[in-house]
Amino acid sequence: MALMDELDSTGGARGERTEDYRQRTPAAVNMMLAELREMTGERGERLPVEGLDDVLPCVGSAYARGTMAYGLAAALTVDENPSSAAFFHERYEELRNLHLARLPARAECIRDMYGGVEYGQFARW
Repeated sequence: MALMDELDSTGGARGERTEDYRQRTPAAVNMMLAELREMTGERGERLPVEGLDDVLPCVGSAYARGTMAYGLAAALTVDENPSSAAFFHERYEELRNLHLARLPARAECIRDMYGGVEYGQFARW
């Protein structure tokens, strides 16, 4: 709510103005978690986030508070303020890609490197 400038006069994020955002937040968070799992190649089933107090599975607090906050702000403001949503989305992608680039690389087992070239055992590679 702070990124979107939707805090109330006391600095709280839970008010009548933000009820719609609170209802839409779990779906947006689940979408970002599914996207991250797909990009990292993680497999297996995860329970979806159903409420604002749920713990986010498979992500660290720095990623959840820093990167996902921009993705959530983009998803929640896309209809009301497209220019802000575009900025939030661009920043989210930038931070997400930085996070993904820092993950350790994985190598896949390659069995047939040359694709089954006929008489390949007699060639000089």
